[in-house]
Amino acid sequence: MGTGSALGEGTMLGYLRNFPKNYVAGWGSGTGLAGVTGALLTIIFKKYKIETNTLYLVISPICFVYLIAFLITNRLYKKYLTEKEAKLFEDDLLKSIDPENTGNVSENKNLNWKNVVKVFKHGFRYIVNLALVYYLEYLVLSGLCDRVSKKKYITDFDDIQYELFSLSYQIGVFISRSSLFVVKHVKMVEMFTIFQLINLIVWVIEFYTGFITSAYVAFGHLVFVGLMGGSAYVGCFYFLLKSNDIHAKMKELSVNIASIFNDIGIFSSSITILILDNTIMKI
Repeated sequence: MGTGSALGEGTMLGYLRNFPKNYVAGWGSGTGLAGVTGALLTIIFKKYKIETNTLYLVISPICFVYLIAFLITNRLYKKYLTEKEAKLFEDDLLKSIDPENTGNVSENKNLNWKNVVKVFKHGFRYIVNLALVYYLEYLVLSGLCDRVSKKKYITDFDDIQYELFSLSYQIGVFISRSSLFVVKHVKMVEMFTIFQLINLIVWVIEFYTGFITSAYVAFGHLVFVGLMGGSAYVGCFYFLLKSNDIHAKMKELSVNIASIFNDIGIFSSSITILILDNTIMKI
């Protein structure tokens, strides 16, 4: 599942180089909505005591909807790329597409050390901050929230408390990934990392002290955690795709590298959680 998700994400984000960079908002909003839907389905299935494998079977046909949507999008791209039709479709379409971009994927630069160095030269801050934000937020969501729910500091919604934590986080992600029109004006992406570090500290304190006793306060804070993660996601990918310092033929590679580091951040958080769960945070 993880492989399919990462491969699809990397492919779609790379494909967005063929479109105006604002279109990353559509992808980001869709992934955010998917998170909310998944969290809601998990709560519903748990409430009615339906097995998780049944949930996977129920949602699997959505893959075909996704395939159809991609084929339609690809067809529209080929139809509207000519200058005459593009002006009818959207006045600033051609201005938003890299002049060097012909849409031919065979021209994209390959993954090698030399090209990776070039990407990092101009996109280092976006790639690294994206990885750090997701490392920190998954420590909060998958690690600390799970531990806190088991310690029962918060007694409300005891049977589905962690699932509601996850839903609150996903709501924040959906809102922020749908807010590129705001996020793209935040040039200092490091701000999202700093706030996410503060969020982590808050939940570490909660784990040891239980100072948050209201479920609604916890839900509200997790919405903020999701806001920081979603903002970093849509913002960093937007800035990479929009960067004038990264050549059009390097754009797909740059977002692929960012996706890899994003996944490294999430994977590293899983390793950290396993270590903490068996040492200083063992329950």
